[in-house]
Amino acid sequence: MSNYTVEEKVEALVLLLRKALEAASEVEARIPYYMNAKTYASRLKRMIENALKISEEVRGELEASK
Repeated sequence: MSNYTVEEKVEALVLLLRKALEAASEVEARIPYYMNAKTYASRLKRMIENALKISEEVRGELEASK
């Protein structure tokens, strides 16, 4: 990915995280509450949500600095 600009890399990261969040949400919804995996799916979803927020903030800062 060295041929891409920082902006393009951040945009790709944001899109990837959105897809991952969508998948994690779907998995979380399908796992019954009594299973331990539900806890791990919820944690994964929160991590992806936080990474997405940070990526969107970085993208906004990059756009503002132009």
